[in-house]
Amino acid sequence: MKSRRKGKTWQHLLFLSVTLVVLLACGSTPDPTATLPPPPPTEEVATEEPVAPAEPTNTTASVIPPTATPDYQATLDHDATLEAQASVGKILDWLSDINIDLPRGYRVPITSDSARLKVTSYMGQEYEKITPDELNDFVVGVDITWNSSSGLAGCGLILRSEADPNRGSSYQFAIRRLSGAGSWDIEYFIDGKYKGNVTGSVRYHDAINYKQDSTNRVIITVIGEEYIVYVNGVRLSSAYSGVKLDGHVSFLAWQESGNTTCTFNDAWIWAVTD
Repeated sequence: MKSRRKGKTWQHLLFLSVTLVVLLACGSTPDPTATLPPPPPTEEVATEEPVAPAEPTNTTASVIPPTATPDYQATLDHDATLEAQASVGKILDWLSDINIDLPRGYRVPITSDSARLKVTSYMGQEYEKITPDELNDFVVGVDITWNSSSGLAGCGLILRSEADPNRGSSYQFAIRRLSGAGSWDIEYFIDGKYKGNVTGSVRYHDAINYKQDSTNRVIITVIGEEYIVYVNGVRLSSAYSGVKLDGHVSFLAWQESGNTTCTFNDAWIWAVTD
């Protein structure tokens, strides 16, 4: 009885063993525990070098200086100054030729520094006033070119005249051409009529170029009652009027007969204030 029971027990254990093996072989294998993906590699952050603070940006736009507005009056004044300096230089050159100094004073503005006067009538006369205002003492200079035919003719200057020398008082200087000789004088007029010769008479002088179409440079100082006449750098003489007048200056042309043309160039007047 014991042997039989032992046999059954062994058979039973064998059966359990086989059953367990079958179950292990046929059973589903449990999923392994899920493995988490490894974390992404940590990026190494580079340590930045300290940066100097940036200069503040100038947000103000560059300012372009405005274009200066042309000062036309200043330009005119500047040009006038240069012109005045040049004109005074010319006067100094003329006076240096006769060895006199420029007296204290100023350049007188004249209406014209050149003109051409033509006379065709018998005992005719033409003039052109060049001073807007009356003058007291002054020095006047001009180049005079003459052309005449037939009789006595003269070209010159009216000095210290009233507004209309044909009706008022004046002194009249002229260089004269006749019979191949040059002469000059200063005459005095009252109410437009001849009253006398300040030089005493007509005077002749070799310094006067009497040839046709010749040019004579005339400078006259008119100071007080004294008139001093220079022609072509030569002092001709002086004359005293006995009466001092303030007045105008004019170009003058006259003749007895024929045709006479007097051309005036580069005229200037210097007022004397001493």
